[in-house]
Amino acid sequence: MNGKSQFEGVVVRESLWAGLDTGAETSRLCVINGELAPVLDATLNSTAEEMIAALAPSRTHIVEIAAEATSSSIPLARGLRDAGYRVILYEAWQVSRYLRVRRNKTDSNDARGLAELAKLQLPSMRSVYLKSLDTQRLRAKLQFRHKLLRQRLTCENMMRSLIRLHGGGKIKTGYVARTVERNVRAALDALRGETGIDLSDDVLALLDLAIAIRRFVERLDKDFVALAHAHPVCSRFLRIPGVGPICAVSFYTAVEDPWRFARAADIGPYLGLTPKVRQSGTSRRHGRISKLGNLLTRSHLVTAATVAMRDDVEKRQRIR
Repeated sequence: MNGKSQFEGVVVRESLWAGLDTGAETSRLCVINGELAPVLDATLNSTAEEMIAALAPSRTHIVEIAAEATSSSIPLARGLRDAGYRVILYEAWQVSRYLRVRRNKTDSNDARGLAELAKLQLPSMRSVYLKSLDTQRLRAKLQFRHKLLRQRLTCENMMRSLIRLHGGGKIKTGYVARTVERNVRAALDALRGETGIDLSDDVLALLDLAIAIRRFVERLDKDFVALAHAHPVCSRFLRIPGVGPICAVSFYTAVEDPWRFARAADIGPYLGLTPKVRQSGTSRRHGRISKLGNLLTRSHLVTAATVAMRDDVEKRQRIR
């Protein structure tokens, strides 16, 4: 532990606030007093145990610890909260704007700025709700599925482009791995018979990757289906028109605890689904939705709404 000032040998009789600029291996800890003057500025290993040991002499005087909500700060926040400290996580994009006030960006300045945020308690700064470990695992699984879908789409688009580029026809759409494999091989055979061009070496390598991703995603989807039907909250979401297992799990893990919202209407702004307002003098304009919330869950909700609207239109057409 390297620091300009330590608590050792110091009798603390005042309230203190701490800022934590976290990193993968080391983190910067800064503690300030009521005059915003630093009383501790240290570089520590990014472990909760070392943070707790550094703060131990002033344990009863630490009012709050502030940090950015990042992958490296979440384990530290859990450990510090378990030790009895009050830890608040702020959205990184808001913190960065506040920290730009300082001319030089250093770990020490960032940690001190976070400590000042903990002391000032600015109402415009949005804190981040720290979800449970089980919920975070589900969120990570959803993100993993989303990234795999994008990679699969890239592979399949490359196969289509290669076949079209050499004069082949359109590959038929398939929704399961077995159908996709059959359709791609049929397109390769047709191209070989019509033009004499054999793209097997290039396309089959992409096909193997796309099929492996599809089959893995299919297994993930089966897990989500079973989870959604077994979960007491997600199973209720499935009764809503257009909502499927993925959307149900996504919405549940995004909100987790609905009681942290004062009103049900606050869910829309939380997920970035309400329009921005630009007002100056007599001018007032409502723009597009803010998109400040979780992108993945918002996309799932938009998909669910699209499905519900499409089903409603089809139902009306059948009635007519």
